[in-house]
This record gives sequence, structure tokens and C-alpha cells, in this order.
Amino acid sequence: MVKLDVNLMRFLTIDDFIVLTAVEKAMENHALHALVPIGEVASIARLRHWRTGKIIGDLQKHKLLSFERGTRPEGLSLNVSGYDYLALNSLRKRDSVDAFGNQISVGKESNIYIVSAGEQERCLKLHRRGLLSFKRGVNKPNHHKRRRSASWLNLSARLAIKEFACMKVLHDRQFPVPQPYDLSRHCVVMN
Repeated sequence: MVKLDVNLMRFLTIDDFIVLTAVEKAMENHALHALVPIGEVASIARLRHWRTGKIIGDLQKHKLLSFERGTRPEGLSLNVSGYDYLALNSLRKRDSVDAFGNQISVGKESNIYIVSAGEQERCLKLHRRGLLSFKRGVNKPNHHKRRRSASWLNLSARLAIKEFACMKVLHDRQFPVPQPYDLSRHCVVMN
């Protein structure tokens, strides 16, 4: 299980998040494999090639990206921590999360943390689909919308969207479920 360490997040620059987002977008374009060439990342990020290479090196050092050599094709892929940081950054920009607390629950398919937004204390659920769950989920056509292949990051995001929509409907109809506040990628913020 990947342990989320948010201390690094305050030291990441805008360019770091631009490169992480570029890798995410490029991975979506590569349906058959999740490895992305560095040149493609540089063109999506619209940064100079040498600058992109330096940022990628830093992100690899912090284990937000991984680069696989010797495989065909060789290239970059987004790690779980990188995906977590992208989601947390977008939640931070929307003022849904401004402080991060302790982990309150660990499961085989999700981790739950205490977070706050202003004076309100909330919960953040990070969907974590393990390999066994991913193999079972790929066989169900509802989860991957008739794609030939799907990464487990995308599958986790789709399942988070479904959970958020169900919670919203149930909460609006006065069922005793947590109130959903926001959603970003594979993260759901709730009461």
C-alpha cells in the first residue's frame, strides 16, 4: 500500500504540476500501454525539452513518476503518489482542502484521511484499487466504458465518480450518508 506524504507538495512548483498533468494526459492518449515518451510530455506541457527533462528527473527522485528503460516502448508513467498530488492540488485550488490531517482508515480499496477546509473538518477518501480488484473490475463493462484497456488509475477515478454521484443522490433524498463536497480524479471529499 502506498503511503501518502503531503509534505513534499508545498515544495512542488507550477511547472512540476504542468509536467505531471502532461504525463496524465499523454497516458490517456496511449490506450494500449501506459508508457509515454519524454518528447510527447514536453510538447503537451509546452515547456522546453531540457526544462521538461530536469523536472522529470526531480519528479522521479520523489517517486511521483517512473521511467522504464529497456522495454518497448520505453517511457514515463505516473505513479500513485503523482496521481494523488494532482488530485490534491486541484482540490486545494478549489478550496475544498487546505489542511491535511491523520489517516483514519486503511482498506484494501481506499484510504481515508482527515482534512479541513477553513473551519470545517472533512474526510478525504482516496480510492486505491489493487491489482486483484483491478482484474475483477476490468471484466465488468460498466467500469471502463468499452475501452480496449484501462489503467487502474482511470478505473479508480471512474469508481470515485460513481460513488460521488450515488452519495449526492442519497444525501439529497435525506438518507443517512456523508455529505459529498467535492471530487477530483480518484479523491472524494465528504463530511
